[in-house]
Amino acid sequence: MKRELMDILCCPVCKGDLVLEVEEGNENEIVKGTLYCGKCNVLYPIENGIPNLLPQDKPKNSGGIMVEFTDKDIKQIYRGERGVGMNKSLFTDHHFMETPSGLRTLEVGFGQGELVRYLMEHGNRVYGVDVGLASTEGAIQDGFIDKACLLYMDASTERLPFIDNFFDMVFILETIEHLASPIHALYEIKRVLKHGGKLVISFPPYEHADYIGGHHAHVYPGFLAREPFERFMMQLYFTQKKRMMIGEGTVLYLFENVKDAVSEASKVRSDPEGQVNIFKVVAGNYTQSELYGHLK
Repeated sequence: MKRELMDILCCPVCKGDLVLEVEEGNENEIVKGTLYCGKCNVLYPIENGIPNLLPQDKPKNSGGIMVEFTDKDIKQIYRGERGVGMNKSLFTDHHFMETPSGLRTLEVGFGQGELVRYLMEHGNRVYGVDVGLASTEGAIQDGFIDKACLLYMDASTERLPFIDNFFDMVFILETIEHLASPIHALYEIKRVLKHGGKLVISFPPYEHADYIGGHHAHVYPGFLAREPFERFMMQLYFTQKKRMMIGEGTVLYLFENVKDAVSEASKVRSDPEGQVNIFKVVAGNYTQSELYGHLK
């Protein structure tokens, strides 16, 4: 883990400051140590250069799945493999968008790390989070852990351990359908994404995938169907810039984050911290003009 990461890391539970204690490392890299949150009185270990920001009373690899599994169950489901899904082919094969360069990027669910490597090769500052132990261990074996800031944590249930308004672009590819709480993950992505920042999402469309009882069994049936998903994103102040179907198996979205929304609708739906309260949005059933009219 790079020492400079301490400038942006925060506790995934309370968003408080973390205190670093180094057991092994040098002036630039921490190989082994701990991150301590005094408010929560919790120690997060750093092993092999990777901070483990999962709740410390939670079994490894149990996050991101609808129900609690043991390590043995997870290995049987995924055969100990690192996640494979949409990656650099987003740019190289499908030409969905121009390859970013010189940006601060985050990938939620980096899996085999192909996109992480591709983004680094194009001059981006790359961060990644993944709940798969095989993914984080693979990052060490592949030798790019010292070039990208990769964290072991569950974006489905925990707060992203980054300060607000930090990233220029966030990717969550072939991942959201595996999360126990996709709404929480999107809420957190919005928090750490800058105003005008871009969000790229891909997943198997609900209309064509076996979500009910299948490999992509989801705790919110219907959420990833086109109409409710696009409406949800619109109400969360993400403007849709592009949509692409790749066969019948994958849908790709590009959204832009609108962070300075101050309409009457947004005032009503803010929580005490000023963040989006999606439940008030849904209950209010606001139209696009009510949400975005003041921005035109």
